[in-house]
Amino acid sequence: MLVTARGNIIGMLGLKLKLLGVLLSSENEAEEKKKILRDDFNIAMTKTLESEVSAMCNLSKGVEERGIARGLEQGLERGLAQGLERGMET
Repeated sequence: MLVTARGNIIGMLGLKLKLLGVLLSSENEAEEKKKILRDDFNIAMTKTLESEVSAMCNLSKGVEERGIARGLEQGLERGLAQGLERGMET
């Protein structure tokens, strides 16, 4: 069990999940993630760790962008198929 800097009590599994959530979140920029790691997890930022956090930010943004692109592609395909179906019905 760990008590964070903000006074939250977290079990080891919860701690690992929260840490992964911070690292993989596409909602926070690298600087905000570094601040959370430093303040909530008491993790000292080294040059290597800063580089790794930035890489994780790029990874999560890339995954999000690919998901959006796939969703748009599928939506266009379905829209075209529906349009063709409706065009043939009239």
